[in-house]
Amino acid sequence: MSSKEVAACRTALGALQWLAIQTQPQLCARCNLLLTEVVTDGRLEHAREIQAMIGEVRQDPSHLRFMKFKDVKKWDDVVFISMGDQAHTNRPKGDSTGGMLTLASGPESVSGKVSPMCLLSWRSWKLKRKAIGSNDAEVQSIVEAEDQNFRVRLLWSELHGAGALRPARRVDLVEMAEEQALTTKGILCTDSKGGYDAVEVNESPLLGLSNLRAALQAFQLRDNLQRVGCNLRWLASDYDLADAMTKKRMDSRIGLTKFLKTWLWSIAYDPNFVAAKKNRKIGKTAVQKVDDALGEHFSPLREDPVISHHNLADLAISAADVFLQKLQRELAINAGAEPEHLHDLAINAGEVPEQALQPDLAIIARDLPADEHALSAAANPGPVSLSERGDADLTSFAPRAGLACHIGSDQHIHRSVGSHISPRNWLL
Repeated sequence: MSSKEVAACRTALGALQWLAIQTQPQLCARCNLLLTEVVTDGRLEHAREIQAMIGEVRQDPSHLRFMKFKDVKKWDDVVFISMGDQAHTNRPKGDSTGGMLTLASGPESVSGKVSPMCLLSWRSWKLKRKAIGSNDAEVQSIVEAEDQNFRVRLLWSELHGAGALRPARRVDLVEMAEEQALTTKGILCTDSKGGYDAVEVNESPLLGLSNLRAALQAFQLRDNLQRVGCNLRWLASDYDLADAMTKKRMDSRIGLTKFLKTWLWSIAYDPNFVAAKKNRKIGKTAVQKVDDALGEHFSPLREDPVISHHNLADLAISAADVFLQKLQRELAINAGAEPEHLHDLAINAGEVPEQALQPDLAIIARDLPADEHALSAAANPGPVSLSERGDADLTSFAPRAGLACHIGSDQHIHRSVGSHISPRNWLL
């Protein structure tokens, strides 16, 4: 590319990097790596990558969310989780990339259960030292991640008055800060078996590492973890969200994308150290674990003044696997993708009190043209009725599984399950 084109790419990357630092962590690694690649070896494919990133963030931006954890009763119940990762020699001149992020969650996350989490900080950077091997780079990245975890825990305890007990006379500030950080729990996660063994298992002079500088940092990390009570935990690579902070590949962002949409994640420790590739072959992935747990966190329809006299906890609308979860109470409407199990369209009505259905809720099968093959449900002041067209082939409806809800004439609640549905096909 010409110097003018390179300047235009750098300008666009500067705007994208601001977004990546503020609210769009999925852009961090690509911005960081492209800034180096455009300057050192600017090519047209780099400009195409920048344009694709702009289109992506315009079409589907992420929105940060902060929530109250139900299992947190006191301020010191919050658990702070930091993840670190590296990409070995993926930069010009043999440099490597480090990535980390820090999350806050409740005590139930410690057991590896899928739990709500808040994203607090993230970072992607060039490692200071050229790494001879991947373990060297991993140690560098998790040292920085542990320091970030310590900072967040110290700040959290300071905000809640834990520093008020300091003596008036100046003493060892580092020791006092580390004692203060002990008031909250911290967990450090890595997907490097070599780095984990160097810190937790190995007792040889170099901790099983080939590089002396990496061994010194591993000794430093071991002491820091002991002093501040932080636990080091090994995760399979698909559970390590920091993987998205170090690489440009799309597959490295699958977990982070899922987390940014659901705000649920797991830090499941596997004592057998089974790699993510082997788990993927048998269908055990981090994303699948979150999907399996979504039924437990599925929220019923939000209460609306029009139907405030109904018990909405007894109404659940779900799709696919959620149909099998405990959320199915009195009424479940399920449009499934597995014909052999769900018969393309299954409608299950439990024992709903008659007064809860009349006169505000009625399900009526409307007479639609034969090519529509859709079932409509509409608000009707009359009695509840359910009819099905004998000549309607509902099997053709399954690929268009979706749901739109209309309550009353001017009150509107909409929830979409699937991607090809319109309110014309479903009305409740």
